[in-house]
Amino acid sequence: MERKRKSEEARIAREVEAHEKRIRKELEKQDVLGRKSEEQMRKEMERHARERRKEEKRLMHEMQKKEERFLWEQRRENERREKFLQKEILRAEKMRQKEELRREKEVARLKAANERATACRIAKESMELVEDECLELPSIISLDIDTLQNLDIFRDMLSTFPPKSVPLKKPFAIQPWTDSDKNVGNLLMVWKFFITFADVLELSPFTLDEFVQAFHDYVSSI
Repeated sequence: MERKRKSEEARIAREVEAHEKRIRKELEKQDVLGRKSEEQMRKEMERHARERRKEEKRLMHEMQKKEERFLWEQRRENERREKFLQKEILRAEKMRQKEELRREKEVARLKAANERATACRIAKESMELVEDECLELPSIISLDIDTLQNLDIFRDMLSTFPPKSVPLKKPFAIQPWTDSDKNVGNLLMVWKFFITFADVLELSPFTLDEFVQAFHDYVSSI
């Protein structure tokens, strides 16, 4: 019985030791698995961190590219607007110059029309009999339109004409100008019209005697 008891105790001791060995091995195995799991988890976390940094870098690069593209498009749009404004300014300046030229032409046209109207009015007034006082004014050929329109204001400057010491005779010795004062007046009126509007009619200067001689010879040298 003693041997049996001792043998049983030895067997139990061996079983306990074997069980303890199995437990230690299991614990070591669990520890190794835990370390492996921690290492794997650490590597997974590092991988996720690398991927996150890579994604953040990619997003940052894309944002930078978008910002650069936006700035480039904005700069291009500003340049386009500036060119458009310059074109508009040039077009407005051309329109202004064109309008000023048109106004100048319009003013010149109105001035020419007024001068033509004044010339027509003076020509119409010139159809009346020329006064002797007007013919006595010096250098009547060189007088302008305004002076011819206001010949009456020079009447006080004239001396008595003809002087009593000067005997009178007929102005022309050529027919038909000597037979009536009306013909003489008409002749002087026509001569005054021609010398007044010589520039408008593009006529060369000529004297009254030349005018009368041209009628007498029927060949005009004017």
